[in-house]
Amino acid sequence: MNKRRIHFIKVGFVLIASTLSSAHAQEVTETPAPVLEAKKQRATPARFLSSTHPYVGIGTEFPIFIGGDIGVRIYRHFDVSVGYGTMSSSYAGFVGSRIDQFANKTGYDSVVKGLMDSNHTLRASVDYRFRGRKGWSVGARISRLSAEGRSSITEVETLTGTQFTALKAILNASGRELIFNSDLKLTFLEAHVGYTFGLGSHLFLESSFGVSKIVSNGVTLSSNASNFDDSNAGRTLYAQAQSDLDSVLKKYGYVPSLGLKLIYEF
Repeated sequence: MNKRRIHFIKVGFVLIASTLSSAHAQEVTETPAPVLEAKKQRATPARFLSSTHPYVGIGTEFPIFIGGDIGVRIYRHFDVSVGYGTMSSSYAGFVGSRIDQFANKTGYDSVVKGLMDSNHTLRASVDYRFRGRKGWSVGARISRLSAEGRSSITEVETLTGTQFTALKAILNASGRELIFNSDLKLTFLEAHVGYTFGLGSHLFLESSFGVSKIVSNGVTLSSNASNFDDSNAGRTLYAQAQSDLDSVLKKYGYVPSLGLKLIYEF
């Protein structure tokens, strides 16, 4: 009797083990392939690297920038880049003409072109792409422009109302030009909308439209008459003129922007 009971117990254990094994096998077999692949991807550290797409670009953004960018697209939708370039003389003149229009006063186009005679720009951008590389996107950008230049003393006097009579007399007496040397720093913030066209498996053309605003700036003026520049009277006049130029650039420094960029994505 005891032997028969032990036999039934053994048979029960075998049946239970067999049932559990069959259920597990059925679960593995019926699990959809995409689910299994997703689990593998979540467990793989290399997933991040496989979801990043570095690229290089070259193009223009009128009237702010001409140059190149390097960047990376992350998880299909997010795009981060940095760029280096310049603002051409004609672009600077356009920025100045917009300030003329908003300030309702002529002359800033010439002075701004002079202030930006030799310049370079560093910028950083963040974009969200709705459907990956191609199609619509929205983004924001910050640009930092550093420039050295020359501007007419007479034009600066006209725009700011600050008179440099003593400085002009010194320069005339020594036969030198009535010119200010200048150092300029500008920071632009921009919001833009873009659309990217596919030209091939790795080549793309990006167009954009936006609005840029000067959010910080600093103008420093000097001359070739060091005695005047170092005097208290000279420093006072410079401070007045620089403050007026800074105020106008920041207050009226709005410009629309149109961009076109050729991109190669690795």
